[in-house]
Amino acid sequence: MTSLPDNRNPLKTLQRLRQNPDSTEFVYLRPFRTDEITPLNPYHLEIVPHSDIDKSNFFTLSSFGVTHFLNEKPEFTELEQWKREHFLFNNIIKIHVFKKYRVWKSYKVWRDFVRYGKMRKHSKQLEENLFWMTPAFQTALFKVRSSCMDLKTMKLHNASKGMLYTLEEFFTSQQAQRGKVMETLKGFWDGAVDTARAACIATLESLEEGLFGSKAADSSAPQFTSTEKDKSSPRAESFRYTVMASKRVVQRRLYYFLRLCDYIIFNTLQTMVTDSVSDLVTFVQGEQLDSDQVIAKKDSKDPKSNAIFLTQILLQDGSLVFSPASSEFENEFESIISGFVDTVSGSIRLLNHEDLESFTELYEPETEENEASTVADIIQNDDDFQNLLEALKKAIENAFSACDEYLKTFEPFRLMLFENEQLDISELKDGAESGEISLSDFKGKFDSFGSQRENIRLLPDTKDCLIFHVDSREFKECIAPSPASCLEKLENLLPVLAASKQRKILDEVNTANNILLKHPGTVSDFVALLDFIAELNTRKDDMDAEFKNLQEHYTLMDNFNVKVAPVDRAAFQMLVPEHSQMKNMLELLDSTKEEEMVKWSAVLAEDIKKFHGQIEALQTMSQDAQLLEDHEVLDPVLSLTMELKEQSIALERAAKQNQTLQTVFGQQVERYPLLEEVVADINLKRGMWEALNDITTVTESWKSTLIEDMPVKEWDATVQKWFKIATRADRELASNPVAPKLKAIASTWKDLIPSCGDLKNPALQDRHWEKLEQIIGFKIKRDTEGGNNEDALTLGYLLSKNIMMFREDIQRISTEATQEAVLEEMLGKIKSVWNHAEFTLNPFKEQKDVFILAGIDEIQALLDDSMVTMGTILSSRFVKGIRPEVETMEGKLKSLQNVLDEWLNVQKNWMYLEPIFSAPDIQRQLPTEAKMFLDIDKGLKNLMK
Repeated sequence: MTSLPDNRNPLKTLQRLRQNPDSTEFVYLRPFRTDEITPLNPYHLEIVPHSDIDKSNFFTLSSFGVTHFLNEKPEFTELEQWKREHFLFNNIIKIHVFKKYRVWKSYKVWRDFVRYGKMRKHSKQLEENLFWMTPAFQTALFKVRSSCMDLKTMKLHNASKGMLYTLEEFFTSQQAQRGKVMETLKGFWDGAVDTARAACIATLESLEEGLFGSKAADSSAPQFTSTEKDKSSPRAESFRYTVMASKRVVQRRLYYFLRLCDYIIFNTLQTMVTDSVSDLVTFVQGEQLDSDQVIAKKDSKDPKSNAIFLTQILLQDGSLVFSPASSEFENEFESIISGFVDTVSGSIRLLNHEDLESFTELYEPETEENEASTVADIIQNDDDFQNLLEALKKAIENAFSACDEYLKTFEPFRLMLFENEQLDISELKDGAESGEISLSDFKGKFDSFGSQRENIRLLPDTKDCLIFHVDSREFKECIAPSPASCLEKLENLLPVLAASKQRKILDEVNTANNILLKHPGTVSDFVALLDFIAELNTRKDDMDAEFKNLQEHYTLMDNFNVKVAPVDRAAFQMLVPEHSQMKNMLELLDSTKEEEMVKWSAVLAEDIKKFHGQIEALQTMSQDAQLLEDHEVLDPVLSLTMELKEQSIALERAAKQNQTLQTVFGQQVERYPLLEEVVADINLKRGMWEALNDITTVTESWKSTLIEDMPVKEWDATVQKWFKIATRADRELASNPVAPKLKAIASTWKDLIPSCGDLKNPALQDRHWEKLEQIIGFKIKRDTEGGNNEDALTLGYLLSKNIMMFREDIQRISTEATQEAVLEEMLGKIKSVWNHAEFTLNPFKEQKDVFILAGIDEIQALLDDSMVTMGTILSSRFVKGIRPEVETMEGKLKSLQNVLDEWLNVQKNWMYLEPIFSAPDIQRQLPTEAKMFLDIDKGLKNLMK
């Protein structure tokens, strides 16, 4: 209605009429249809003149209401009522079900018609093709189905509740059951083949009856093939083709019948395997009990075991393992289930059976789906079968998880075994002897090993963990000897340690008793006794502790029934009175100590008086005149000085002992100045004669030594010692002809050895040797080897040439050589640096064969450093020998500096002028200057290529 013009819209007209309710004006209306397809809307009206109305069906509209004239019969509706119905109708038809009613009503009628037709068609096809509707096939299928139902009751496994299997026994039982099932399946397949053969024969006979009529038709069949004339008859050929086509159709039906039988049988075999595996899963999962049943079973006096399989706990390679292990059970169950599949897959399917091939030989299912699937393929691809395998594996894993929890209770015993194996008796013995391991530690070990033995005894022999009966007896037998072996080792060690302690204490007690019971004969013996008593008093507590420890040691062995050798036991019993005697004697001597001190103090005073006389006697012997006289043979005087030396040492030792004794007795310590003088005099005379003997014997061997082989420092130290002794003897021993003689010889060698050391200087060059030869006045053959040649550069040769007279000159030249070597090394470093120095060159602009000097900072720094070093060399006072070489190098460096400065200046100017004179206009304006620059440019570029 909204598409009508306002003057033809009833609602607009109605609004206008209501403005004048008393008016008698009215308008004519007729139904408005947009097209022939859209359903008629009784409220979709348009205003028309009276001439355009359909007198059999029109409306009038006034301010009082709407009048509908249908076949000249009026029907009046009040205005408000009509408006309400108009509103309701137009909103209802907008609802989806009413809006699409005509569409879905037509579709439903069409769909019901088509569906009914298809159902009637398919019903007919089922009646014609369904095997269950054919008597021969129906009977065969019933027989096959019945056999399959009987076969389903048979299990592929043989697992009985209440029996305890080893893994091997369980596997053997399943193999035996497999043999029985295979025999049954053989009979089943034979019966299925016979049933299928009978159905096929009956179907073919039915075909022949349909083709040839009665059974007599069998005799008429040969009529078509009896003569050549009949064979060539077109009618015979047509009939024979009809027979073959019919047989081909029937054999096609037989093919699908056999395939259906295979499907039924395959389904049965699949069900057998699935049910058997399901039984195994239930069998392995065990009885599922709720919490109340578990508590009741624990409280039962004779609880029934749910264990099915036997496994053992063993110790292998230091680890606790189950035998058989989880993997072995899983592998065996996989093998058993594989046996299930192999058992039902062993026969040939009916479609491929040789006795039934003749019934389908005319039909070749080339376009049919592949029929090569086997029972094994169907079973393996079955999701339920795979889920059962996973459930079986999980059940075994869960059962072994419980076993693993139980196995953890044996872990402390495995660690115990490992720790016991680490028990080192030698280490225990060393620790006990050093005091690191006490008797309480040994007692702890005895208690620990005893507890281990008891805990092993209390370990359960067996335990049920869900479906597993865990046997731990072999493990117990394996670990049981460990604590016993450790106890045996301790029992063998303790007596050895006791005997060692006992011997030590007994030796110490016996030694103490022997010393304490012996009466001292001298003051020194008495002081030694006092020292021993003091030491013994210091050790008293330790000795008592050691004796107590020994007693506790024997108590420990008695408490743990450790066998002790009768000899050791008797020695311990004898030690007790010996120890008591030592303590008694010590107390007695402590009580009489003051009295004995007074007695022995007087004896010491008398001994010191005698000691002074011994010192005077030694002084008299040291004044013997032959000690200050020159001798050709030195052995007698050396023996005398040695004897005096030994006596002086003995008196010094006695003097110190007397002073110590005086300190012990509380007396004033006496000094012995005379003894010190006598000892110093004897030592000086002894040193003088020893030096004279050494300087005449040792230096003789030195003379044949080449100067390059001589240890200068060592020999110089020896000569200095001789010279020092000679100087002191010459000063302190008046009128002594030996000291000047020794000093003269030592002086000669004192000058010779340093001079020879200077001649060993490796820095000496030929020019230095020439200077030396000029000074000493003879030619030195430096290349002579060996000491047999008279001119060889040996110590004796130089001594014979009085080389020591030129000591200062030799030292000066050697110093010059050393300093010149240092300067030469500095000069050599400068030369080496410049031999490897390089200038950095960069291409000039884009020209590849013309270069310019780049940064020269490094070269300039190197040149500055070299000049500084050359100044240092030239300022040295030792440069004279190498001055020409130094001055040459200095000149080169200065020339390099000048050349480098000039080079950089030329290069700078050239680089500035080169772009200027390269311009043609400049060349034309300044031809002379351009020609001069060109000459310089060519020369420089040729130089820098």
